[in-house]
Amino acid sequence: ARAPATFRLAGSRDAIHWQPLLNVSDRRAEAGTHWRSWDVPAHEGYRHFAIFISANHGDPAFLSIQQLRLTLADR
Repeated sequence: ARAPATFRLAGSRDAIHWQPLLNVSDRRAEAGTHWRSWDVPAHEGYRHFAIFISANHGDPAFLSIQQLRLTLADR
């Protein structure tokens, strides 16, 4: 698996000023395709999102993210 192991998710309204939303450290790798979900406590709307990946599983020259979905939670 070449999935991200350590990463940060950030949100921005203007793509200049970024607010940290989520930090994940040393996420365990599992064989096969598995959905992962994290609740992100975003208290304001963001137009831009960024994922800053600092470590992955396997060869550091390759990274794999099959699908990414951002949804609004029921309030």
